[in-house]
Formats: sequence, C-alpha cells, structure tokens
Amino acid sequence: MQLEPGEKSILAYFPTENKAEAARKILIQRGYNEIQIDRVSSAPNSKAYGNNNMTSLATMIMGNGAYDRVPSPLMAADPSVSGMAGSHDLPGQSAFLLTMVTNEERVPDALQVLKQHDAQV
Repeated sequence: MQLEPGEKSILAYFPTENKAEAARKILIQRGYNEIQIDRVSSAPNSKAYGNNNMTSLATMIMGNGAYDRVPSPLMAADPSVSGMAGSHDLPGQSAFLLTMVTNEERVPDALQVLKQHDAQV
C-alpha cells in the first residue's frame, strides 16, 4: 500500500486486544475507516510463517532440509533472552498492533484516542 499525498500512517501498539478493539471502535465512530489490528510476536507459529516450514535458525538459513524443526533455537536468538534486556522489553508486552491511515489534519485527534487507550505510538 502506498500513501497518497497528505495521508499519514499511524502504528500503535497495545498491551491487550481489548484496549486495541476499544480504540478502534471509537476511531470508527469518529469517521476513521482504514484501521487494522494484528497480533505480533517474536515467537514462530503457523500464522507468522505461513506453512510453518521455517521454525528453526537452520531452516531459515539453509532452506527446508532435514534440520531440527523445533522453535527453541529461533526463540533463543531473541535479544530478550540475552540477559541484557530490561523488564520493560519483555516480548508480548505490547503484542497488538493497530495500523491506520488518515489525512494529516486528523492525526492529532487519532493520537489522542490511541493514547487514552494505553497505546504506544
């Protein structure tokens, strides 16, 4: 998708699906219509990888061979398990992503609604 001149995209992360849905309902009531909510995760699953063929580092790097297909190595490579990440960086803390498109003049109003529902924008 390419934005038209004067359009802006907003990405807002929410801690719960309920908060994301509540924000979406208010935005729709205010006339915003290009809104989508997705769940994001650093851990592999069938939704993230389509046919679930990429569940290990070896498979991602070397293709679909006879390599181990458990997700442990892939999850172990995540920066959050290094011991360097603080507690505020835990995976899944803001697992719901609301994406929306609006014109530039309406961005402040949209941001206000999103932040009232604990979004990180």
